[in-house]
Amino acid sequence: MRWFLFLILTGGGLLLSIYYRKVTEVIGYRMAWAEKYLGTTYYAYFLFGILSMILGFLILFNVIKLGWFSL
Repeated sequence: MRWFLFLILTGGGLLLSIYYRKVTEVIGYRMAWAEKYLGTTYYAYFLFGILSMILGFLILFNVIKLGWFSL
């Protein structure tokens, strides 16, 4: 289960961090807090992708324990 979550989170994060401009255009949602604190919504989507990849690696190396969900 860790490998599956790793692949989903890392793959999705990689795609989100590469295609953050296209994702923002498709979703069409501008985040007010991102505009205020980060400067642009694009940067927020990029950071979400990077954080997703980091979370995937932490789950893979069992730093974040999944408990009963890890099967």
